[in-house]
Order: sequence, then structure tokens, then C-alpha cells
Amino acid sequence: MREHRFDELSKLISARSSRRGLLKGALGLAAGGLLSRFGREDTTTAEERAPSVAPANEAFQRTWARTDQPVASGAANRTWMWGPEAFTEALTEDYTESPGGQRTVQYFDKSRMELTYPELDPANPFFVTNGRLAWELITGQMQVGNDDFITRQPAQVNIAGDPGERPTYAEIEQLGMLTAPATVPGTTITTTYADGAIGADDSYAQFGVTAAEQITVPGIDHTVASVFWEFTNQSGPVYIDGETTEAQLFDPWFFATGLPITEAYWSRVSIGGTAQDVLWQCFERRCLTYTPTNAPGWQVEAGNVGQHYFAWRTTPQEDAAITKAPPAVEAQLAETAGGNSDYQQLAAYLSAQGFSQLGQSATQASGTGLTPTSFLQVAYESSPPNPLQATLTFDPDLSGVATTYATVVTALDDLLYVLYVDVNGQVQAHFPTSGGSTTTTSGSQLQGSDPCARCVNECLASPYAYFEAFLEATGSCTELAHVFCESTSPDAGGSATDGNQAPDVVVCVDLITSVCLKQATVADCEDRCRPVCPDCTTCSGTDTSNFCCQGGCTNLNTDANNCGSCGARCAPGQTCCGGTCIDILSDNANCGACGAACPDGHDCVNGVCYAPADPCEACPGNDLSNYCCDGVCLDLLNDVQNCGGCGLDCFAGQICCDGVCLDPLDDDQNCGGCGVVCNDNENCVNGVCQQPGPCDACQADEVCCEDMCVDILSNDDHCGACGIECPAGTDCIDGLCLECVSDGDCGACEVCNDDGRCRQCSGTCCANGTCVPDGVCCPELIDCGGGLCCGGDYPHCCNDYDYCCSSGFPVCCGDSSCCPSIYPVCCPDDWCCPPGCTCTGNQGCHCPEDLELDIAISVGAAGAFGTASGAETSITYW
Repeated sequence: MREHRFDELSKLISARSSRRGLLKGALGLAAGGLLSRFGREDTTTAEERAPSVAPANEAFQRTWARTDQPVASGAANRTWMWGPEAFTEALTEDYTESPGGQRTVQYFDKSRMELTYPELDPANPFFVTNGRLAWELITGQMQVGNDDFITRQPAQVNIAGDPGERPTYAEIEQLGMLTAPATVPGTTITTTYADGAIGADDSYAQFGVTAAEQITVPGIDHTVASVFWEFTNQSGPVYIDGETTEAQLFDPWFFATGLPITEAYWSRVSIGGTAQDVLWQCFERRCLTYTPTNAPGWQVEAGNVGQHYFAWRTTPQEDAAITKAPPAVEAQLAETAGGNSDYQQLAAYLSAQGFSQLGQSATQASGTGLTPTSFLQVAYESSPPNPLQATLTFDPDLSGVATTYATVVTALDDLLYVLYVDVNGQVQAHFPTSGGSTTTTSGSQLQGSDPCARCVNECLASPYAYFEAFLEATGSCTELAHVFCESTSPDAGGSATDGNQAPDVVVCVDLITSVCLKQATVADCEDRCRPVCPDCTTCSGTDTSNFCCQGGCTNLNTDANNCGSCGARCAPGQTCCGGTCIDILSDNANCGACGAACPDGHDCVNGVCYAPADPCEACPGNDLSNYCCDGVCLDLLNDVQNCGGCGLDCFAGQICCDGVCLDPLDDDQNCGGCGVVCNDNENCVNGVCQQPGPCDACQADEVCCEDMCVDILSNDDHCGACGIECPAGTDCIDGLCLECVSDGDCGACEVCNDDGRCRQCSGTCCANGTCVPDGVCCPELIDCGGGLCCGGDYPHCCNDYDYCCSSGFPVCCGDSSCCPSIYPVCCPDDWCCPPGCTCTGNQGCHCPEDLELDIAISVGAAGAFGTASGAETSITYW
């Protein structure tokens, strides 16, 4: 590296305000020297990586802990929804509706937490929100208010896989994926995205992913893939009120992801250098991926949209767009770098420092104000593996001068130092310091030259490496690469005799923990290192305030890494008080500090004691939009579970508009949403205002057929269903095409079959049109059935006895007699009696005394007479 590049290195290091802050500096230095890690899914386990930036307040902590505390503790085996840690402290960003136009936010790998309305009830699940970051990255619309946006270029960052993979957020917008039609639920997903084009590949059917749930609201109509629908609706371990329990992971299901804004697509992308089949789908807040080959619990993952968005929002639009270079370019760069002396010298130096090469990749950068360039990056890991990583970058194009440098970072991307070769061919190290300035030292000093050789050697002998110093800040000794000493020059302008010349001083620096920076004499430098090396000669084995742990003295009453006993570490955000891990943000006995107890009746909130507040103080009860229900302020005008009154639930599918439950599918005044009014010439149909159709006036029992309202139970042209026409000679009866219902509907000698058709009778068809089963007809007589024919003077059929009665004797009596109509009572032995009389066996009829009889009868040769005797009348018939 040539001398004129040193100022750019200084700017790079001084800009390092956070572990992600190197992004912008790297773009300016070599178009992305550290971007080989950027955008990659973080699968680091909790045991490998503990949070270093705690959530900014209790509300953020509670939101993070619900889903990610079980992951951090090992109680849940699933993807992070926020990430192991925040990568910024609390920030303020413009937002019109927040107090003072500013709201508190904090960025995590997977998203951003927001506190937009701090006056709301903290118990409300949406008290802490996470923004529509994916939507903003895709559309380029940066939201700064409910209805306020700043237009930027969509993000040229890939949503999944290694840097340079596709698609990018910008491509999603360019290819029209936001407005692609919804996939029919139940369809197996085989749609693909590859190299800027949308297609299909039936081989993806092997994974059995289907379109599960179609979400249709104003502006959004997409179907969620089954693997993502199951993920967002799953139950599992969550952390609530200080304990891990089983509950719905997200309530409601779209809390973390938002609603879908694309369909799901299969892509083949490189992950860690290996090609993988990945299904991806973007929602408003995050993009989800499904990798079938991942271990259970990690097949569905949330992308690092928080990282992507923070870089997009904080990086000027003219900054570089980073893409993967073609293989031919990578091969050419590797060959050129191999012949570069600076590259070879830095590679040898990293190897001597204990780093082993992992792999290399070539990257291209372009953008407004930046000369297009390609550069080679080689990744290294310290051996044996520990928190150090290095990236050796070779750029032959920038400024027309071949540039080679190496950055050494921790596992959390914190920059430790930058290596380069100076004009004299010597390896130099450029260090950041706690004051934001920079320090340069030679490579030989990194290897422990005097006057700190003793200090360095003692620290190297420690069994506790810098991993402890970095993650736990215990003060344990650090390894060679993190402790260096530098003799400074005398004061400028001084002399040996004027008394103004300062003595030589030595800087003893622990680069991992910036608090270890010290300027002193040589002896002080050595003393600084020795006490933190393993030595229990000055501490007790019984005194908890001066106890020997891991070869060093510590206070078990206050040490968060050894709280109460050696190795008993407090959880992130907790403080060691009297040997017990305490959350001083919420503990009433230790509020804000150990021993700071809140008065009786007060509660500790964010480390401050507050008197109990009236839960309904903010909602007095006379405003339905801010009404108190069971101690919670609710909007009764729009809450479907409390619509117009506390606890008044709307039916499924209804919405709450101005305190009234409505069906948005057919309400002309609220079509598809509250206040959406259809025009006078429109009707609301399935939540959309439409011009009235010819069948809009159909009754409940009618069906629309060929733009007509039809009763399909009786319409001969649409019998049972539209388009079913009854054949000639049939009628539509109860939705069936029939000729008859009974025999009377049929012609002569026909019967009505069960299928509703008239059929010829199976017997003999007589001349009078009747059908005789046994083949006997009665020409010009009455067919009594069963072969009996009656007629003429004997028209009455006595079928049971197979005889006929004359016209004056219509009542069949016994097996051979007929009774006249005036004596219809048939007695045994063929006796006939008048109405009101009873039979007396073979003695005739017994009639009441007051019965008036008209016994004058003469029918042919037949006759009857009666005699009156005493109180009864006897009648004899012959």
C-alpha cells in the first residue's frame, strides 16, 4: 500500500462508531472490503455469541425476550426473530406523529424496534412495533410518518445467500413481483426466480410446499406459502413475565412479518460458498427463507433485513452497488494478486500470526461518483478458531494504483486493526483508539518487542484468551495480537536542556477492551498487565469480596461473570447485587442500582421508581376512540373485539366501523374497509365496488344463469344447474327432468316408473285403456279387477266374494247376498237391517222402539215386511 493511502485508512478507522459502521468506510476505501460477511444469515449459537448491546429499554427488552430469549437460552431450536443482540444503541429518527417529530428506534440484525407512541399502554402488543423495512427497501419509499415518505432508490442488496446473489430488493420491484397474481391455495409451488427472470421448474414439487392462505386486503393480494404460514402461526417456547412458557409465537400471526407483498419463489443461491435450493417470500416487515437441507428448526429463517435497511438508510444514494464478479474476473484477479509483493507479504504475515485461509471471492463495485472496480477478497480465520477473523483485500483498479490491505475483526465485526505495507516495504498496523484517533505501529512491535516483552509473554502464558476479555470484560490477559507497547517521541519543540522535553512514555494497549488503554512509564506498563494474569496470591478462598476465580481475584458480590460463585454469569442486562443476578430496570428492591429500593406502593420501571398509575388515566371513558375497558385503553370505534362497547365481539369476517360491526364484503358504505363508499351506480361485491350486474337482484332461491335469475328447481332450460335443458316431453320438477309423478300423468295403458318416465304397462291393455295384469278384459262392462266383470243390472263389484250386486242392492253382504241401500247393515247369515238397528243372529234385526221405518219397498221380486210387537220391531228379510 502506498503512502497516499494512509489518510484513507485514518478515515476508515475513525468512522468506526459501531460494529456495522465500517460498511460506509469500506465502500469508500475499496468498494466493500469487509462485505464478505454482510447479508449472510447469522446462525451463530447462543453458546458461541452472547449479546453485547442490550435492548435500549424495558419495552424493547420484553419484545426481544418473548421470541429470542428461549433461543439464547437453548430452550427453543429455531431462527432468531431479532438476533442475538442489537447492533446499535437507542437512536432517534424523524417520524411526524411521534412527540416532537422524533421516535426512539434500535436496530437488530433481523429488524428494527420502534417506540412511536410512548404515551400508549405498554401492555398493548403493538406498543413496540417493527417497521415495514422490507417494503421500504423494495419500493425505495423511506417512511418518516404515517403518510410521509422520502423517495430513494430501491436497495441493490440481495435478500438471501452470499453477497452478489440474486434477487435484490430492487429487482423485486423491477420485475413486478409486488403485483403478481395470487397463487391459488392448494397449488404446489414450483415458480422460480433465476438470473432476472421468473419461470417454473416442476422438480421443486418434490419438497411438497403449497400455497396455503390467500391474504386479500386493500392493496395486497398474495398467498402465503405453507412452510411460512405454519411458521408464523406456530406455538412454542416464549419468554413472558420472567419465565419460559408455551404459547403462540406471534400474536397476531403477522406481528413480526407483516402481510405478504410477494408470492413465494424458488431460487438456487450460494450460501457459504455452497449452492442451495431456497424458497423465499417477502412480507411487509421481513423476508423469510426456507432451506430444505437445513437442520430442523432452522429451515425457515428471517433474513438480515435490519442490517440491510440500516446500511441503506444511512448510506448516501451515490454509494457503491456491490455485486459478485464473474468467475473469469475472479481467476484473473487471483493470478494478478499472486504476483503482487504486498499481497504476498501480508498473506505470509497473517499466516505467521496464526490465521488460516478459508476461501476467496471477487466482488464488483459501481455507483455514482465511484470508478467501477473489481477486487479480490480472501477470508481467514485464526487457528485454532477463536473470535478473530481477517480479510485480505487486493484492488488493482482503485486510483490506478494496486492497493492491498488486511482488516482484522472480531466475530462480531468489531475492527481491531488494519495491516498494510508501507513505502519501505514494512508491514504496518493501523489501530483505532478509544478517543476516535488512530495509532500506527510496526509489525515487529505486534510480535512483542521491548519494552513490553515481559508483559506480553506473561499474558501469552495465560490459559485465558482474549475471548474472555472481549465477551465478558473480566480483565483477563489477552493474546499477542491485542497487546502492544509503543515508545513515543519527546514533545515537539522541546530540548534536553529547556526542561520542556517530556520523558519517553510507553503506551500499553489491550485492543479488545478499549478501557485498558494506558499511558505510563515502562514499569507502569508492565504492572498494568501482570495483575490481570492468573494470580491468586493476593485473594482469599473464603472472602466473597476478594475470591479466587479462574486464577484471578474477583468480588463475587458484584462480578456479573462470577455472581455468587465462580462461573455463575448473569444473563444479558442483569446486574450482580450481593451475589444475586438482578434486573435493575424492574427490580423494586434494586431499582437502577444495587440496594436502591423503591418506596412501598411504587414500581420500578426502566430503573426508575414510579407511583402506581391509574391504568385508565389516559382514557377517561367519554371518548369511544380512547375508552377504558378492564384497565386498558381501547378504540371502541375500530376494535373488532370491543366494537361499540367493552367485550362486544364482531362476528368472523366483520369489521368495526364507528362502533358498528359490518360485513365489508357487501356493505356499500364500507366496501372492503371502513369508510370506503361505493358510487351511486355501484354495488359492493366481495369487498369491491362494482357496476351492478344483471343478476344482482336475484332472490335467495335463484341462480344466475346466462345473466338471468333462474329457479333451477323448475326451469326447463336450467334444470338443477345452469345449462341443463330438459328433453322434449319432460318437465323440470324439483330440479329433475321428469314426464310424470303418478300414473294419472300418463296415457292409456301406461304407468309412471320410479325414474319419472311413463312406460307401457306389463299386463293386458284393455279397450277402455285400463291395464289388466292377469290378461282378462271386461268388454263394455266394469272391470272390477282380478278377472271380475260387472255391469248392466248388476253394476256393483263384490271383489272379495267374486260376484256382482244389482243396482238397488249396492251393499255386498256375506259370500252371496246383497243389501239394499235402505237396509245397509249386513248381519250374519246374510241378513240386512235398516240403519240404527242391530243384528240378533238368525232372529232378524232388533230396532229401537222409536225407530220409524219405511218398509214399503219393491225391487223386482225382492221385498221386505215388518211387524211391530211390544217395545221392539222385528223385520224379516227374504
